[in-house]
Amino acid sequence: MTDSERTNDRVALAVGGFVTVAGVMHFVNPSFFDAIVPPWLPPNQRFWTYASGVAELLVGPLVLLPRTRRIGAIAAIALFVAVYPANLYMTWDWQIGRAHV
Repeated sequence: MTDSERTNDRVALAVGGFVTVAGVMHFVNPSFFDAIVPPWLPPNQRFWTYASGVAELLVGPLVLLPRTRRIGAIAAIALFVAVYPANLYMTWDWQIGRAHV
């Protein structure tokens, strides 16, 4: 195994592990994730918390397994793009809340 392959395996382990753990946390502590979902998204924040948690629980293992890593990487990119609005909303909401302190 080359150094490049070992590095790729480490990155896959880190990304796949992080995404999988994040997926589990969507069900362990959903209120944390509800708070960062833009409230104007229908039908409600909890729906998007659980939907993104399921997506992460599907994508994480795809990245972890060498046989499915390529499709997992593509799915991870799609997932990160899909959840980006929540990250933007979280940043915006934090800045607004901070301005009132």
